Amino acid sequence: MSTTALLVIAITIAVSVIIAWLISYRTSIPKLPGWLKVVLITLAIAGAALIYWPFQRLATVEVHGKWPTVSGRVTRSEVTDRRSAWPVIEYEYEVAGQHYSGTSNLNFPGFGGRTNRQDAAEKVVSQFAAGDSIIVHYNPQKPNISILKTGPTWDIFGQLGLGITLLILSTIVLTLTLFFASEPPNSIENLNSTLNEPYNGTHRRNRTQKMD
Repeated sequence: MSTTALLVIAITIAVSVIIAWLISYRTSIPKLPGWLKVVLITLAIAGAALIYWPFQRLATVEVHGKWPTVSGRVTRSEVTDRRSAWPVIEYEYEVAGQHYSGTSNLNFPGFGGRTNRQDAAEKVVSQFAAGDSIIVHYNPQKPNISILKTGPTWDIFGQLGLGITLLILSTIVLTLTLFFASEPPNSIENLNSTLNEPYNGTHRRNRTQKMD
């Protein structure tokens, strides 16, 4: 997955440079101050990190999908109110005669209005009543580690989208200002040049003639 992440980063940068090159043909680009270049470089690095990290998490999700499964039982199911509504599913299961327990929120998203979250959390909890049988995915090396739901979560794709957006925008602006920007005209030098030019106009006399 790390190779895929690096490939996505490289493609994103290449596309951004091409876009900047196309923009430079139609727009006059001024040079940016040094501090702003530092900010843009920081944003580009942050964007690359936000692209790389989700791919690492996707690799972990892929591993979780290959974990063995065992039948478990729900011991408690309720909606908690920790600043916002969350479904909490507690369960127990056995592996090789050893009893284990776990807790899951089923990858419930961390955004949304209070009322909508409450309704969604109650809907999730209603599907897992105490005593119900469930499928538990557990770590074969550490059976005490388990999950109920496999697959990528919404925030992985959110981070990936944000990272690509940051990297594209910062790379475009950096490319434009580093390679295609031109020096702004110096107004003082232009004024001095104008004053030093010889005057070629016709001089007029504004004297009053005396009448005889």
